[in-house]
Amino acid sequence: MASAKITQTLQNLRKQLRKQQLQMYWVPASDEHLNEYVPPNKRRLEALTGFTGSAGTGIFCLDGKHHLFVDSRYHLQAEQEVDENLFEIHKLGKQGVLEPENWMANLQQNKQGQTLRVGIDPFIISVFQFNRTLKKIAEGGVILMAVSPNLVDLSLEGKRPLAPAQVIFPLDLNKAGVRSDEKLRKVRESMKKQNVDVLCLTELDEIAWITNLRGSDIPHNPVFESFALVTKNKAYCFCHAESNGVELKTRRTCWEFYPYDAFLPFLKKIVEQESGQIWMDAKHTTMGIYTTIPDSSRIYNRTNPVAELKALKNPVEIACSEQAHRHSGKAKIRSFVHLEQQIAQAQHISEASYALDLYEFYASEPGFTDLSFPTIAAYGPNSAMVHYSTPDPRQFLKAGGLLLVDSGIQGNGGTTDDTRTIVIGTPDDRQREIYTHVLKAHIRLASQIFPEGTTGSGLDAITRADLWNSGMDFGHGTGHGVGAFLNVHEGPFRISPMAHDSGIPAGVILSNEPGYYETGWSGIRLENLYVVVVLDHLEPHPSGKKWLGFRPLTMIPFERKLICPEMLGSHEKKWLNQYHEEVLRQIGPMLENPVEQAWLEHACKIFA
Repeated sequence: MASAKITQTLQNLRKQLRKQQLQMYWVPASDEHLNEYVPPNKRRLEALTGFTGSAGTGIFCLDGKHHLFVDSRYHLQAEQEVDENLFEIHKLGKQGVLEPENWMANLQQNKQGQTLRVGIDPFIISVFQFNRTLKKIAEGGVILMAVSPNLVDLSLEGKRPLAPAQVIFPLDLNKAGVRSDEKLRKVRESMKKQNVDVLCLTELDEIAWITNLRGSDIPHNPVFESFALVTKNKAYCFCHAESNGVELKTRRTCWEFYPYDAFLPFLKKIVEQESGQIWMDAKHTTMGIYTTIPDSSRIYNRTNPVAELKALKNPVEIACSEQAHRHSGKAKIRSFVHLEQQIAQAQHISEASYALDLYEFYASEPGFTDLSFPTIAAYGPNSAMVHYSTPDPRQFLKAGGLLLVDSGIQGNGGTTDDTRTIVIGTPDDRQREIYTHVLKAHIRLASQIFPEGTTGSGLDAITRADLWNSGMDFGHGTGHGVGAFLNVHEGPFRISPMAHDSGIPAGVILSNEPGYYETGWSGIRLENLYVVVVLDHLEPHPSGKKWLGFRPLTMIPFERKLICPEMLGSHEKKWLNQYHEEVLRQIGPMLENPVEQAWLEHACKIFA
């Protein structure tokens, strides 16, 4: 049942719809920066639904039920968190379930023959998504209206949390690897090549990367709320820094700092002063910002240069990531040893208590700053929820069940993300068989050699091949990019069925996380992070391209009890043995406790 606060906010929203003469209102989970993770004062979809997932779309109606659209990662979570007396949950990916814009396009005109009018805040939807939705729903006679200010904000009646304004701090060169002024020089080279006068940046991780500054405005993401503009000769950052950024100016002399709210007026002024093109990526810029440019022909719409430069890690960033993964791996291994000891002593351990223990192991490591996202500790049927949210203090770990632990840290200048599925006690044959199928998929990608220019969609299909042949699949992408002491999910490179637009280059850090999820049973996911490297020892590709491969960053053994050696081919055993040898080599010397050392040695034993 929805809380009284949610019910009241929904009632207030309907009053706003009547005032605006709207029949529906579109609310995505994103904010003015199109973030995946948003600050508390921008969690508008959660305020209206109770849904805490990082992706989803709400369609709020003047009459009848409201509608929540979620992808397969959040099907079960939405069922648990959202009041189905108030909402119809649309589980995207299931047969016959339409995307929000297609669903609206199929709606008939209302009983009075009036055209349906749907409102959207143009400052929280991308240009690309707005135009796609506009075109699609127009086919069904539905009108999309840009409405500002945001109607959810008005409906909350001043009860929103305060805007974040945490301390912004410089990232030292021994972690950034390249000075901010050098990054600006490379960006301006791209601007000059494309004959662009102004580059507009709105995504927080891009601004944090190019300024070599970090913050904590978004939980678990070391970024700060900001906008940025880069011209031929100057660079401007708009943020919540005290004294209009005077202190930051002394740290970053290549930047000028202004209050956060000064961005839009400043942008309009810059557009008037500059006569050339303005670089805005329509997929990563809001419609509200886009329409501040009077002449849309002046907008240069293409993936901005910062996105790719940020994704291609320099040697210092890779070294910091390796260091972070060693400490993260050590902490997670220690948590597994501790868990086994607690289970052997018949202690009652819940998902929540394990997650707390894991946090304490992480926090004990030097250089630890924060988790990179809220830990997923999902036992039994809960592990079938791909993005299971808060570990449950009432869900205790029992013998024979699977525990999926997806977690990571920010620290030592790096960002980590890994998933292990372990068994409490003794596994059954089906658990071992399915686990081994997922492991084979993981090894297939981890050991894959591919030429430059290979797309993420091609690698995704290769990863799924064994699962497909066994009648299994998973409903999320195989891999995402990861930042360097930045967001745990990073573009533009990824491994998924949709990643057919660009080839995977050397230097990017990507996850490898195949899985299998069965409602009412369990879920299994096995995730490592890898850096893409050039394989110089191989003969050149017939076309002259370089051969690329994956080097593991994550150093955590796979669950030995769940592996069926007889299902692994010789190539797969070789990869697994070499990986475990490397885990033992790197993490073994870091463990001081003999019990932990013995546990790791057993976990990394060679498979004959």
